[in-house]
Amino acid sequence: MSHSKQDLLQHHSAEAIIAKLAPFVGNARKQRIDDVLSCRINSVQIAIENPADIHNALAIVRTAEALGINHIHIINPENRATSARGITQGANFWTHTHYHENLSECFAHARQLPTQYLAQTEQQQALCLAGAFLRTATTLAEIPIDKPLCLIFGNEERGLSEAAQQTCDMLYKIPMYGMTESFNLSVSAGISLHDVLRRRRELLGQTGDLKPEALLHERALYYMHSVSERLLQGVLGGRVSP
Repeated sequence: MSHSKQDLLQHHSAEAIIAKLAPFVGNARKQRIDDVLSCRINSVQIAIENPADIHNALAIVRTAEALGINHIHIINPENRATSARGITQGANFWTHTHYHENLSECFAHARQLPTQYLAQTEQQQALCLAGAFLRTATTLAEIPIDKPLCLIFGNEERGLSEAAQQTCDMLYKIPMYGMTESFNLSVSAGISLHDVLRRRRELLGQTGDLKPEALLHERALYYMHSVSERLLQGVLGGRVSP
């Protein structure tokens, strides 16, 4: 029987997985895992609606992971990638990339995630959906960072759909001062994430916001990603699917 790594976390506790795999994970890798997880942000998510080129969306996955984002949503891409691992440089292993058929499915999932991953005091705060949009007066700097947030980016040519615009709690733009009328998708995402994450971390007074249960869950996943599939099969039992 084949199991995904998430399935294994249903069959074994995170503590048990960490204990069983710890002898096979080097000290340097353990330290790297702890350093990365201490900077992971669950209270800021990102979504890409109907990307025309899935490779652009996956390039955003790489940027988002490098900046500490833990949850990324891709909504109904117009084509499939030939090699996600090559485009993301392996970043897809270290984040949660969720694929959705439509907007409502994505936004329902994004709103539900804070109840699983954020501290109790933040679970009561409504998720703010902020859509990137050229024709608005509100700027990136005005996006509130005192509550859970999901940044939403539209199709490379058409931008956000009318439905997405209507669903968002706010629309914002990145100020531009040159003759060029717009940034490309991955640049817009990178600039936006860098700004809101910097401000979010300043507000938190720390680099990450994973609560203890989420931290343990992610550490178990990272340990599983750090050993071979054959070793996982031998230690935890059952064939492991990619």
